[in-house]
Amino acid sequence: IEIIGGIISQGHVINMAWAAGIGLVLFVFFKYTKQGIAMRAVTDDPETAELMGIPVRFIVLLTWGMAGFLAAFAGVLIAPIIYVAPEMMDEVLVKGYVAAVFGGLYSIPGAILGALMIGVAENLAGGYLGSHYKTATAFAMIVLLLAFRPQGLFGIQKRREV
Repeated sequence: IEIIGGIISQGHVINMAWAAGIGLVLFVFFKYTKQGIAMRAVTDDPETAELMGIPVRFIVLLTWGMAGFLAAFAGVLIAPIIYVAPEMMDEVLVKGYVAAVFGGLYSIPGAILGALMIGVAENLAGGYLGSHYKTATAFAMIVLLLAFRPQGLFGIQKRREV
């Protein structure tokens, strides 16, 4: 499929559509459903969430179950496109974590924007410096970010007063 002068395979387009759909569903889930709000509460402060009547153990199990399902589903989507091996997602996992930290761990839109910024920077570095500098670019960006803004670009700085 040709998009803006570039060629993208049909499998990649399908995966992007699934990713956008799942992202939208997760956004609505975390923002508007009882379980999603409970997950956010448990993430912020498990003790207070338990005092408010949220079943923390169930919410943690639900979170792990959803994470496992989404990871398995991602594997099913990507398997027809690339070679599947146990270590194939190591770099993607690290870059996903870098994008989440870059955008702020509590901000889904921030993580998406962080991923886009890292992707653009990596491709620019790959084009101008050489492809072997792509991964180094992501790590250099995260080192600089953590040095100057540890909570991420859209993260909330938490302060605890004693």
